[in-house]
Amino acid sequence: GREEFNYGVHVGLGIIRFHQRQLDKAQSHFFDAIRAHPNCPSSVRIAAAAVCFYKAEYARCRAILDRVLVLDPGHAETLVMLALLEQVAAKDKTKRANAHRAAYEYCVIAKELDKTCCPALNLMANHMFHTWKYVADSAIARPVSAANAALSSGVGVPVEIVLSGTEATSCQLV
Repeated sequence: GREEFNYGVHVGLGIIRFHQRQLDKAQSHFFDAIRAHPNCPSSVRIAAAAVCFYKAEYARCRAILDRVLVLDPGHAETLVMLALLEQVAAKDKTKRANAHRAAYEYCVIAKELDKTCCPALNLMANHMFHTWKYVADSAIARPVSAANAALSSGVGVPVEIVLSGTEATSCQLV
């Protein structure tokens, strides 16, 4: 009836206002949609969390994402949003290092839940690129020896990757 109509209108207007960067109005519409239809799809709560994220209302964003995980524990996109939230909420260098690790772990879980979750795969790839970490148990990482063999066989620019423990210590042209 009327509540379903209001729900759809509020979701639609929330999306429009978000794209117009009218974040206060978008937030109001998404919250009204959730009130009109408390069992709404997780994507509506994710949209509300995204608005809070853009408004730098990080505590509110986390509360919404935590609620999504209670209602839908296997929602991969929620874990990606939590990963992003971890990264922006960290202020000093030590906290940032821990936040990047936590964000990476959120993305690993998201990838396990949905192997095609592009945002999770993208964040994981960025993490590996920026930290030069080799994750032996990762399903998306190839062993370094296989990468070296493929590269030196003419598949790409021949390089040698040298590992020290789990960190790449150098990458040089051969």
